Amino acid sequence: MESASPTATASTNRGGRPKDWTEPRTRRLIRLYLFTTLPFPKILELLEEDEFKPGKDAANKVKNSVLGNDPRWIRPKDEQEEKARISGLRNSIRGRRSQQNKPSHDLNGAAPDHSSGFRTFLEDRSFGGTTLAHSYRSSIEELHHQDSAPFAYPSANNDTFTTVPDDAGTSRFIPSLIGRFTSRQDTGLTTSTDISIASALREKLSFLSLSRAKRTVKVLKRYTFPKDLESQHPPDVSASPFVGPEFYTPAHATNGLSNAAYAVPGDFLNDELFAYQERCASESPAHGHCWCKVDEQVSPIRNMWANLKMSSHVSDPALTVKDVFGNTIFHRLASLEGIQDLVFYLVCQALREPNLPIRDTNSAGQTFLHVLHRSWFQEGSKLTDLLDTLRAENFDIFATDVYGRSVYHNLRAFRRASARFPGQPSDLNRMNRRDAFGMKPMDTRTSPDISYAAAPQTSQRGNTNTPATSTRPVPRINTQTVEDKEFLIHTDLLKVVLTAVGVDETFSPNAQNEDSQGRNGFHCLAEVDFYLSPSTPRPGSRGRRLECIDGLINAGVDANQYDKNGNTPLMSFVINSSDATKCEKEECEHILRALVQKAGARLELRNRNGETALHLAARHGKTVALRVLLEMGANPHTRNCQGLSILEVLDNLYVTTERDDKNNARFEACRAILTRTKDYAKQSPSLEDEWHVR
Repeated sequence: MESASPTATASTNRGGRPKDWTEPRTRRLIRLYLFTTLPFPKILELLEEDEFKPGKDAANKVKNSVLGNDPRWIRPKDEQEEKARISGLRNSIRGRRSQQNKPSHDLNGAAPDHSSGFRTFLEDRSFGGTTLAHSYRSSIEELHHQDSAPFAYPSANNDTFTTVPDDAGTSRFIPSLIGRFTSRQDTGLTTSTDISIASALREKLSFLSLSRAKRTVKVLKRYTFPKDLESQHPPDVSASPFVGPEFYTPAHATNGLSNAAYAVPGDFLNDELFAYQERCASESPAHGHCWCKVDEQVSPIRNMWANLKMSSHVSDPALTVKDVFGNTIFHRLASLEGIQDLVFYLVCQALREPNLPIRDTNSAGQTFLHVLHRSWFQEGSKLTDLLDTLRAENFDIFATDVYGRSVYHNLRAFRRASARFPGQPSDLNRMNRRDAFGMKPMDTRTSPDISYAAAPQTSQRGNTNTPATSTRPVPRINTQTVEDKEFLIHTDLLKVVLTAVGVDETFSPNAQNEDSQGRNGFHCLAEVDFYLSPSTPRPGSRGRRLECIDGLINAGVDANQYDKNGNTPLMSFVINSSDATKCEKEECEHILRALVQKAGARLELRNRNGETALHLAARHGKTVALRVLLEMGANPHTRNCQGLSILEVLDNLYVTTERDDKNNARFEACRAILTRTKDYAKQSPSLEDEWHVR
């Protein structure tokens, strides 16, 4: 915050020096800036208290230090967007918790609706160093009386709103006479200090309409940290329930998985999977991403498929049916047992009928091959014949779902001990693609190819008569400095990039080249730092990175390859992007658009935590990446493997930023971007919200 220091003298304290910009003041500044359309000078007026009178230059430095250079584009563009953003705050976890501060009854004697699952967020009522008393009525509630003229009414927090007649149909928020329409019992005013401060606040908001004034009060005083932060234990939003290769054993072969963390639309057709599940208690912590919860939400779709009648002729209209998730009748038939001959016959016929959706994928990128019943993977099935037929008709048998899994990953799951895979030698690279969980189908090891699957063990091969403990260790002397190590790391990353592009005659072009961590040229380019020496001008790195990204695209490097950590190139660029300067913003936008629009990077691919690139942009506070991904059509309603939406992840991260102004502001900015309209992101999306065809 040292950069926020103004040039004002200490005697006036007009600039708002760094020590005066406390965390609560910075948070109020950012909230008002991101969630209201108030002019910046008016925002500063609302922040004035006691001797603190923030200056414009100092406030801009504080704002830019936490939101990045020139964040004006993040502000709501009009009153409609302001309403949508504040509505998003009201629906957030902290918004719902803050409403529990309401007293037990309203003016009509009705008890409020309490949600038992949330701790209470207390309203930030401190203003000007004085606590504003809280009465039985919230300051942001409005009384509605039919056929009545505008009137003044009492409110909590001592902010009395008065409407005046206006033939044009608009109302203005004006300071009312203290005590004229309120009693001491109504307002809770106890001291003259309370009155003067409340009056000053009303005076500052007098230029606004009544509705805008009330929204401003909400943003200023609500939606902040809980009273007892120590008791708040938000879930680790980066944790994953994936623990090993057991995930690849199909649920219906082992009486089901413990939860539905990785459920995708193809699973909704699996009758056996649901039949084996035990229902959990509705109050159980697991209920929400469990199979019985999935069953509750998709049972109408499953009933539709169960009741659908069809014949074995390709002219049957039932062969064109799809559900809201994009599953076709071929997905449904593939999931059933005992009808391999019928499926094989219909597939052979449908491949020659362009009007039939035999090649279509559902919203998770699954073809009907992804949902084949387990009987198809047993010895003696028609799987080999089916794959040969599909290959001959140019069907994409290597298609991958949102976790990078093809039919060959399922084949490995069912045939763990077998090395026989139907296919051609030329198909090896496509058959053996790594998925989000580190599995390569052709890898016959018992554990997936993930770096953290097991701790390294000391090899005792060779002289078995000598105990391992008697072996004298040979010390390794490391003479490299930290700078040398950093240089070598980035040199290795750059080598992968150059090898893929083939720009240097010392490297043979190899688009499939990757490093020891499974990172291809795109991954490495996202992480490499061209600024390896202080003598290198920083702007020079921008042109080099953009030049390399075009070279990698032209070389045909795979934009959807997973590294061993379960990230795609798009995810790597999102995580490593910067928007501190104008040049970096432009570079970030150019690269992300090039990856999606030119290289074919898929927006909805997920890592092993169930996160899309949009999830990662929000979780890392990357505002520019978040905006660009939304503009390109990224789904804002996705949930991670913990069942948390993007907004719920932001809510849980928000609680951790009480002493972290920058991340606090970044998470607020991401929430503001995601809630620009009511159709952007939902607080708690359903399975249909998440997976319906968009």
